[in-house]
Amino acid sequence: KQAYSYLFKRKLKLYDMIKYNIHYDTEHYNILIPSYDSKGKVNYTFERSTNTSFKKNPSVSKKDIVFNELFIDWKEAITLVEGPFDAISAGNNSVPLLGSTLDDDYYLFKQLIKHKPCIYIALDYDARKKQEKIANLLYSYGLQVYTIDLPKDLDINELGMFKFNKYKQNAKLYTEMTTLLTALETL
Repeated sequence: KQAYSYLFKRKLKLYDMIKYNIHYDTEHYNILIPSYDSKGKVNYTFERSTNTSFKKNPSVSKKDIVFNELFIDWKEAITLVEGPFDAISAGNNSVPLLGSTLDDDYYLFKQLIKHKPCIYIALDYDARKKQEKIANLLYSYGLQVYTIDLPKDLDINELGMFKFNKYKQNAKLYTEMTTLLTALETL
């Protein structure tokens, strides 16, 4: 009941729990979301504790995986978000960064450069500078990048898919001018 309550509070539906093969660890009270590599093998497990007394450190670095790569269509636009719950709420072809960082030594970065999809970036409001840094990095490699400005008080998961898509429709194309305008805003 505790896990269902938590997942429903996060606006997940039973369909999402089945689609993403979400499990519950009854020993440590963790919600588990497995990630699959391009061949369908589990390569990482995201854990969200419903009991803050236990947290397991993953043995695999997030730099070395693309979360749920099996489900990505590299020919379509990709939305980069912070976490798996955000990715579920953002819809198909959304990839969680498992944080708010993406550098050129990440496997995900290398796959983006290799496949060159159109990219949308939607990080929480408090990570706007990091979103700008990621957008600039991807843009510098010739990728078409759009940034999505989220409200201060809600993340993607809290918005839900319908409201998030409204924000996505207003995404801004990242250009050289974007960097200049952002620099001027910080003065």
